[in-house]
Amino acid sequence: MATLASLKADLNTRLNDAANTIWPDAEKVLFVSDAVGSLFPNFFKAKTGTSTASAGPVQTGPTGVINIHYIGVQSASATRVRVIRGWSEGYGDAIVPKVNILGQTLVWGWSEAYAVPASTSTALEVPAPGLEVARLRAEISAFEQVLGSRTKTQKYLAVQVREGVSESEMVAHLDALHASVESRLKLQPPLPTRVG
Repeated sequence: MATLASLKADLNTRLNDAANTIWPDAEKVLFVSDAVGSLFPNFFKAKTGTSTASAGPVQTGPTGVINIHYIGVQSASATRVRVIRGWSEGYGDAIVPKVNILGQTLVWGWSEAYAVPASTSTALEVPAPGLEVARLRAEISAFEQVLGSRTKTQKYLAVQVREGVSESEMVAHLDALHASVESRLKLQPPLPTRVG
């Protein structure tokens, strides 16, 4: 069970900074939170739900509906859902150019980002490949911050166990991290294609 706390512990290991010498604990929590929040649209939850059609043309979707890719309609006597064509998305609703559907069931399909919990001990819903991308992005954020701050760069270089660590080696490490993220993202399926 991965949590923001476990991602932060992993980040401590990757950065060799469990004592918070270079990065304060709060910054590391921010790094992992931002990394989880940045996973959409490469990692997402496919959601479905229903609502009852109003007179229209604006139809309100189920709670949380956004990034809609499908809207269908099912009458009370039907066993199958018919695709609605020509709809356009609002925020939590859609303009549906279909008449005489009042009271019928609308079936919605949408994609949702994984939530970033407020508590560091709350379990994350993110799948394992997404967690690894989040770990890499958190590490990238930490090293980019070090390279962007002369004070942190000097402090980081001063506490390294191995002598001779240089800024160019940190840049090379960052490039490798970015390449690793990109190669993992290429393996992810795209968002569902809009239907209708």
